[in-house]
Amino acid sequence: MSVVKVLFYSSFANSEIRKIREIIGEVVPRSKLHVVNSFSVLSQILTQPKNKFHFSILIPLCKEELLMLYSLKNHFENMRLILVLPDRNRDTIRYGHLLYPRYLDFLDGDFFNLRIFIQWIFGDDRKDYIRDIFLTEVM
Repeated sequence: MSVVKVLFYSSFANSEIRKIREIIGEVVPRSKLHVVNSFSVLSQILTQPKNKFHFSILIPLCKEELLMLYSLKNHFENMRLILVLPDRNRDTIRYGHLLYPRYLDFLDGDFFNLRIFIQWIFGDDRKDYIRDIFLTEVM
């Protein structure tokens, strides 16, 4: 599998965001990672006809921002989505699932499973059959 292009979105920065960026940086080359910190810029990128991102990693600040991301749902259809939710509120989780992420995590976690998932998907030492589990289209 060739190196994929990854879109990373978070409208805020804190220690958790820095930790997630470090995890991604371990396996995704900077040249393949496009970082966006503004919803309007994200919207512009996603609505471009030649949007060639394979993965999006989205970290909304709050439920309202998650709903704004949901308004772009059609633009995520051809991308694999990793979603890190801001809280474990029932409504937040429900709205998060409406985006059909391949992986869902929470900002208050330790990101251990997120690290494993990202290494499986993007790491050089990944096993093809493990990667294919996460990349297979849902029928």
